[in-house]
Amino acid sequence: MLWNDRERLVLARDPSGARLGFAGMTKATLLRSLTRMILRGYGQGTQKNLWELTLAPRDFILFQEDFRKIGEELHALDSRSPNPAERTFKEANFFTYSGNGDGVLDATELFEEMNILAGAGGLLSTDLYERALAAGCAVEDLDVFDKHYLKTPCFRRVFKSQFLDLFSAAPGLVSLKMSLGSERELEFYESLWRLGDAPHSRPGLTEYGDIRIYSTILYYVEILRILYDTNEDMSLSQEEITRAAPRFREFIAERSPLGWIITDSIFSCMVFEQRKPGADFTTGSCLVTPFSYKPVSPLELLKVLVALKADLLPSK
Repeated sequence: MLWNDRERLVLARDPSGARLGFAGMTKATLLRSLTRMILRGYGQGTQKNLWELTLAPRDFILFQEDFRKIGEELHALDSRSPNPAERTFKEANFFTYSGNGDGVLDATELFEEMNILAGAGGLLSTDLYERALAAGCAVEDLDVFDKHYLKTPCFRRVFKSQFLDLFSAAPGLVSLKMSLGSERELEFYESLWRLGDAPHSRPGLTEYGDIRIYSTILYYVEILRILYDTNEDMSLSQEEITRAAPRFREFIAERSPLGWIITDSIFSCMVFEQRKPGADFTTGSCLVTPFSYKPVSPLELLKVLVALKADLLPSK
């Protein structure tokens, strides 16, 4: 994981052209140390090398409970969320470069997730928040993170107008945004806004937790595109989507009425139809026409996350 000289986490298939800065390299070193600390205290295994230890969900939840009070006081954790470790574990297992969906975190998955949370959910989100403050979007009330609520229409104008600069370290996101026509761009933003909605959201206002979700989700989508858009044409073919299926097999099997049967085909249907597997899922179409889908934009990955929000992204 590389940080550029603007303290942005770089997402690119070939990051060799990124200009590195001392501050960014320091952050990567600190996050590596944090990863080692977590593995030393909570990792499972008999290996002497900490980097060979793993974490099960219960281990990561135990880490959360031990440090939750500190995390809430530092405004790193949302005190309203019943189990933020569950969400973070799933995201690391599914959406990092090394994620494989096996229900266990290895050191590389954990390190990559720490970088994404610090880069997208931390520094980038704070930059966006401060730009919204400068644009006069704030109201007097403070949210659970001790930051001002933002007037949603104002915040969204800032987000859209600053998008290309904010995500310049993720050139694939910039290319995706620039490739969208007006109608598709509307779909892009509406999907993103829906991912930030929560039961405790205040109408007409955006809180800092929403901003963290928007930034982090976009990084996850870009990581999946980098991994599976192998010809870099900004679209995902049936073949490319199928390559992503193994990391989601266990997730599909737990929710599909067919269990482990044709999980890869059901995954393809889930992506191309933007529906989640379950009792109402049209498994018949997967059986009859599993390879009939036309290539889709990475935008459809956002729509899939909207459909799976309660399952993959259970809490803020």
